[in-house]
Amino acid sequence: MRELRESLTRRLTTNSFYRFVLSYSTFVVILFSAFVQILFIGKYLDNSIISPYAPTAMDALDYTSRAEIWRSRGFSEAFTDVSRMPGYPFLIYINNLLFSEYTYLATRCFQLLTLAVSVGLIKIVLQKYTSQAIAVFTSGLFAFLPIWHFIPILIGETLTAVIIIALIYLLSKIHNREISLKYIFMISMCIAIETYLKPNNILIIIPIIGFLIFSKQSKVLRTTARILFFVLILLLPWIGFASSAQKGFLGLTANSGINAYIGTGMIINYDGGILAKSAIKWKVDPKSNASDIVAGIDKESPIIRNNLYAQKSIQIWKNRFWAELGFGFDKIRFAFGLNSESKLESIFGIFNILGLLSALLLLKDRALRSWGIALLLIAMTLSIQAIIFQADRRFVIPVFSPFAIVCLGIVFHAILRGISSRTAPNSE
Repeated sequence: MRELRESLTRRLTTNSFYRFVLSYSTFVVILFSAFVQILFIGKYLDNSIISPYAPTAMDALDYTSRAEIWRSRGFSEAFTDVSRMPGYPFLIYINNLLFSEYTYLATRCFQLLTLAVSVGLIKIVLQKYTSQAIAVFTSGLFAFLPIWHFIPILIGETLTAVIIIALIYLLSKIHNREISLKYIFMISMCIAIETYLKPNNILIIIPIIGFLIFSKQSKVLRTTARILFFVLILLLPWIGFASSAQKGFLGLTANSGINAYIGTGMIINYDGGILAKSAIKWKVDPKSNASDIVAGIDKESPIIRNNLYAQKSIQIWKNRFWAELGFGFDKIRFAFGLNSESKLESIFGIFNILGLLSALLLLKDRALRSWGIALLLIAMTLSIQAIIFQADRRFVIPVFSPFAIVCLGIVFHAILRGISSRTAPNSE
């Protein structure tokens, strides 16, 4: 009798917990994400610029320096070289005004909280296409993905992921529906914010257009034209500033040339790492191509340096196209975690493969094809970036992972539904 009573008590406790999770599922997922982040990186949430967690994150020094110059000497002084977009320094600038003594701790905490809330958004999106239980489970898995890795680092990748998830939420709201001007403007705002964080994020327009093409009643041409118009209007203040700060410059930042040069393999560390080994193997490294080393241009203006690096990169591609392409494919594998020497990164690579497989499976379902198309186009644009520019997982994780988890959740739901329908007893 006692054993029966204990068994019933355990069952009631389990059922009560399960009902509680489902009743407050969005809040539970947000809380769980925050807990996971604190568990993994909580001890690194300090007020330093360069923390022990990421002692080589030199970009953080640049961002914080520009925010300080912006505060003390004005916007123009901070960005006159147009080598950085002002989005992330703006966050630091605001936190400096609000929490002057704890600016960087406040920034890290903001990143943690916004990422936790965005995991709740993922759950809301998934619930539109899956059961509540699967939505909770899948978004819980998303909390473990290495986006949390960027929380203690003062760089823009966490916010990139947060805005991508906001975009996913908006896309779920307009999926297979007529799109109001309000949603078009909100999507445009997200794209513009992404671009103000990182200029290469503007390429998110490509998968969004792909999503719209395969979404019913989207009126693709009109909607796309409006999105492009709003994005241009939102970016015009920066474009105008950049062209006046650096005469003759037309673009977002004067970093594309140096990034393309890095992408050729001509700036690497001979540290025995995967990319260094690949560059040596394909003979695209500086030691193998001493004549292609660009030097003595430090005193030139940012625009001249950008043009010189861009011209040299084009020349390198012309001279050794196949070697650069081979190196480029190795960079794709590295960026997606497919040739990693770390077990944890290999797990991330497996996740990426499963995400791509789920996207391919979704192509068979006309109603859900938009999500598969969007993820495949994201993979394509990220791969092209890896070939031409840097092979950096910082570009892949915040953009690819949120879309991949949505596709995986939808496919997981479809698989379980198929299994249950086959195993259900015949009603006849």
